[in-house]
Amino acid sequence: MKLIKDKEEIIKNCNYLIENIHNEEVKKMIYYGRYFLKYTYNNKVYFLPNKFISYPDNTISKYGSNTDVNYSTRCRNKVESVLGKFYELDNTLEREYLKFCEDFYIPTGWFTRKYIVFED
Repeated sequence: MKLIKDKEEIIKNCNYLIENIHNEEVKKMIYYGRYFLKYTYNNKVYFLPNKFISYPDNTISKYGSNTDVNYSTRCRNKVESVLGKFYELDNTLEREYLKFCEDFYIPTGWFTRKYIVFED
C-alpha cells in the first residue's frame, strides 16, 4: 500500500479522525495504538494513531481492510521522515494522552507508547 508523502496528507487524515473521534472503530485504533501523533485542532489536543495517519486518504473502512501488519515500522518511519523528528517516550505526553482518553471515554491499556508532536 502507498504511504503519505507530505504534511498535507497527515493533516487530512488527522482531521478525518477528529471528525469521527466518537466512532467505536476510531476508539479501538487509539486503544490498540503504540505510536501517536499529538495534534492540535481548534485549540484542543488529540492523540492520533500513527498507522492510520500513514496511509493517504485513509478512512475507517479502508483502515479496517488493511491487514498487513508488516507496515507498522514503515508507517512509523514515513511519518518521522515527513515531520523530520522521531517518536519518543515522554512522560508528559503520556499524561496528556491519558487525559485525552479520559475525556473521550477511550480505555487505556498498560502498553508502552511513544509520541511525536505535529507542528505546522
